[in-house]
Formats: sequence, structure tokens, C-alpha cells
Amino acid sequence: MPAPPPAPPRAGRRSPVRDPSSGARIATAGPPPGRLRWAPVTAETPRPFSGRRILVVDDTEELSDILRFVLAREGAEVDVAADGHTAVQRATEEPFDVVLMDVGLPGIDGLEACRRITAVRDVTVVMLSARHAAADREAGAAAGAAGYLPKPFAPRTLVAELREILAAAERPGHGGG
Repeated sequence: MPAPPPAPPRAGRRSPVRDPSSGARIATAGPPPGRLRWAPVTAETPRPFSGRRILVVDDTEELSDILRFVLAREGAEVDVAADGHTAVQRATEEPFDVVLMDVGLPGIDGLEACRRITAVRDVTVVMLSARHAAADREAGAAAGAAGYLPKPFAPRTLVAELREILAAAERPGHGGG
């Protein structure tokens, strides 16, 4: 049985242009008639953390790897530390824009590491914790953290929260960041 004829194009729409040899669709030169004009995208979509250095501090290698991947995909340069002592050393000796730090770390816990880092550097610290109580958030803020993100979290939630925290830290009159 022969193939049915192609359906006629709908009013106001162009038929897709196809490669005669393969039948694959080919991009057309412009928008359909009567529609808004568009410009081809020539530059890469801006990534929210381009040019940012972020130190991820977590003793769970799997989570550190995931955070490194997610943040690098968003344009950040990401370094990792697995304990509080290393975090303090790295964050006080190297310039980071953000430190994402677990509260429960071996050696110095995340709250003490946050106190030590923010005493020396003006850096945005965001605490990560499996604890969800308001008292835990308050302890993070008292230690100098600009934000607190309870685990588990979705990668898109991390990116959104971090963008908000950084935007707040960059507002005039804000002491962080």
C-alpha cells in the first residue's frame, strides 16, 4: 500500500525543510511569516557561577563528587576538602567566593570551621546538614554562615538557593560575600 500523501501545512506555518537524501529536518533561515523575529543564539547560555571559585567541604566522597559536577556544570571552578582542618587551611590561604560546608565533619566540625574561616576571610559560607531544626539554622548563622541548606536536596534546589544567597551577599550594605 502506498504511503499517504503529506498533510497540507497549517495556515501561518511553514512546512519543515527536509534534506532530500536523508529526509532529516533542516533548520530554516527565519521564523514563520507574521511571527516575531528571532536572532540565532551564537553565544553559550550564561552560567550562573561563571568565574566563581567554590570550595565544597564534605566527608562523603559521593556527595562531594556530585556537588563538584553540578557546580562545574553551572560554570564554577570547584575544589573539594574532606575535613574541617583542610577546609580552614584552604579557605584562609586561597580566595574562594563560596564555601559549601557540611556541619558534621571529622576533626573540626563545620560550625567551628565556619567561625575560623569567616574570622579571617570575607567569604560566603553555606552550611549543609541533615539536621533540619531551626536551632541548627540559628547555630549556622551565629557561626557566620550566610545560608543553611538541609540535606537531602535536589541539584536544582542547591543552584537556586546558592544564587539567592550570593545575590543577597552582593547587595550594598550586606556584610557577607
